[in-house]
Amino acid sequence: MSKEEKELQIKALRELARGYRDANNALVTQLWDIDYQLMTLTSDKDAKKILCETKEKITAEIEEKKFDRLFQASLDKIKALEIELYGHSDIGSSSPYVL
Repeated sequence: MSKEEKELQIKALRELARGYRDANNALVTQLWDIDYQLMTLTSDKDAKKILCETKEKITAEIEEKKFDRLFQASLDKIKALEIELYGHSDIGSSSPYVL
């Protein structure tokens, strides 16, 4: 594989990783919103039931789609390719702008 092909593969993997991260974050944000609503509701049992059912569905979707694992696998591939190509990689740094 040529240098240009590897760079294109890294670029594609970065896009894919961003997509996995964003999809996972959207689902987790929904869970947080539901948890907040459940904490603030005091007496509406029907609303709590609906929220709990929705929370179960979202949790099942998170477990089924495994965006967090796909995201990590993409990062591992990017890091391996960058180390092979450049001798180092910024993946794994604490910067939120790495991707």
